[in-house]
Amino acid sequence: MRRLLQILPLVVLGLLTLSANAWALPALKSGSDTVDDATITLRVLEQTIVDDVRSLCTLDIDIVGAAEPFTGGDTVELWVYEDDVVGDDLIWHHKFTVTAAEVAANHVTGNFDCSGNFEYDGFGGSLELYAEAEVVKDACGWTCTYDRPTTANIASLEVDDDNAEDDDLPTTAVVAGLGTTVNRINADQDWFKITTSAAARTIFEVSHYPSVGRIDAVMYDSNNTVVPVAVVSDEVDKTLIIADPVAAGTYTLKLSPRLSNDFNFYDMTFSLDLLSVECNVGAQESRLCGNCGEEVRTCLANFTWGLYGSCSNEGACTPDATEIATCETDGTWERTCDASCAWGVFSTCVHIVCTGAETQPCYTGTTATRTVGACTDGLQTCANNAWGACSGEVLPVAESCDDTIDNDCDNAIDDADDDCAVAGGALGDPCAADSACGNSWTCVMPPAHDIFAGGYCGRAAQCANTPGECTAGGLCADVGGSDFCLKRCTVAADCRQGYTCATLTGGKACVPKCLNDTHCNLVDKPTCDVASGLCTLGSAPEDTSTNTDTSANTDTSTNTDTSSQSDTSSTPDGSADAGADTREPGIVADPTCGCSLRRQTSPVSASLAIGLGLLALLVIRRRRS
Repeated sequence: MRRLLQILPLVVLGLLTLSANAWALPALKSGSDTVDDATITLRVLEQTIVDDVRSLCTLDIDIVGAAEPFTGGDTVELWVYEDDVVGDDLIWHHKFTVTAAEVAANHVTGNFDCSGNFEYDGFGGSLELYAEAEVVKDACGWTCTYDRPTTANIASLEVDDDNAEDDDLPTTAVVAGLGTTVNRINADQDWFKITTSAAARTIFEVSHYPSVGRIDAVMYDSNNTVVPVAVVSDEVDKTLIIADPVAAGTYTLKLSPRLSNDFNFYDMTFSLDLLSVECNVGAQESRLCGNCGEEVRTCLANFTWGLYGSCSNEGACTPDATEIATCETDGTWERTCDASCAWGVFSTCVHIVCTGAETQPCYTGTTATRTVGACTDGLQTCANNAWGACSGEVLPVAESCDDTIDNDCDNAIDDADDDCAVAGGALGDPCAADSACGNSWTCVMPPAHDIFAGGYCGRAAQCANTPGECTAGGLCADVGGSDFCLKRCTVAADCRQGYTCATLTGGKACVPKCLNDTHCNLVDKPTCDVASGLCTLGSAPEDTSTNTDTSANTDTSTNTDTSSQSDTSSTPDGSADAGADTREPGIVADPTCGCSLRRQTSPVSASLAIGLGLLALLVIRRRRS
């Protein structure tokens, strides 16, 4: 008997290795042996299902031509046995001839599937499995023995079924808990049951060894009907069942071998995600449409609403609509559409008496808006002894906030109209952050813009590139060399403290005041009018330059630059600040003041004066030469 020929148990244990899997399925056990040039490794599961036609078994070989080289015609023969007390049972056998490529490489490797029916050994308990190989090399001759490695026995426990029996019918289905159920055997039908209290996404993962028998899965509802949204897929190491979504209720899952008597071990993981549903499948919802009509939508299988259908069952008219018709030849009457979209009865026939082609003013708007703002009367003409339509009238429309017109005829124009009001500060108001300026403006303030002390609700702009940047009553103008949206004004009183009303390109706007002459270091406006906050002409000094040469060739050049500019403003009552000062501001940047306006250039610039001086010197030098 082979058992008596086994080498020492300690050597056997040293050759056995146990490989763990990612799940709790029976682990693979392996045994190896090496004799001279040949090494073999056998792998089987630590458990074997009785009568399984394909129990997992793999055999690896690695043979080199070190002691003896390979030659053409060499053979390798492999066996897998189940060790019995009397006679070993042959489980698997394979023989092959070494290929030319393997002879050239002097190396033979291979991985063989030795899976099969290990059969019941008649005693119960464990099977004792081992592998053997024989390598026949012609180069060895009759004087040497062939390489014949043989693995130690690997014990594999024989099992019939798991402890969950009886679970072979829907009525005896086992409740599937969330998480993983381990160490199950699929030798017949296994049934599981789940119950969900709301719409959910369910996932079953049946992990097994697909190479020795696939496990099929089918999901049923409480009526034993296959769930149409349950999608089953074969993965590398499992069968995956995803049902997305399923309604609240009870469901069963059937697992069975794909091939008869092709059993397998498995672990099953069950997870469930409750869904946020919009509606129950098949429910309907309606809403009004058109003239008292109705459109309906239906809840879909994924618990979301479908699209509304077309509008149906509409009435004859729109509620509160009116209709005027002719009555009694020369009269008219009127009827109104009621809340159910049906016409009411006609009113009393009204006779309108007019003759010829006479005309009269008319207005179809409300009395409160007639001749207010942009609203004006129209004209209606008598035709066929009845007044015609009102033609040419102007009725209220939505207020436009930047056209200085009372469009909605409520005696309020642009920003003064409640329809144009914005949250937060108005244009030109003080501020410390953008949030203080509402939705229309930003806060223009130091240190980015030192000239605007106390902040200024407006906006840095680009007047030339985007003329429409300053809407809602603003003026886009240059201040201190940069463009800003400024508050329009008429008189200085329109501006807040520290600011004054100045005439700029495009109109009048509130700008920072000057405080003293140091803010007005311009040639043409050197003096600060503290009362108005504007830089004025004052007295501009005369600039006279004389060059004299007393040499034989005398050339006298006199360059006189006299700049005088008068800037006056007055009002009907003669006061200097009764209205907006028409003088151009000449304020320069000063961090203590926060005031800056574009400098006004003198009639003869400094660069021109220098150029004339250089020209005079050039003339003198030529005369001397």
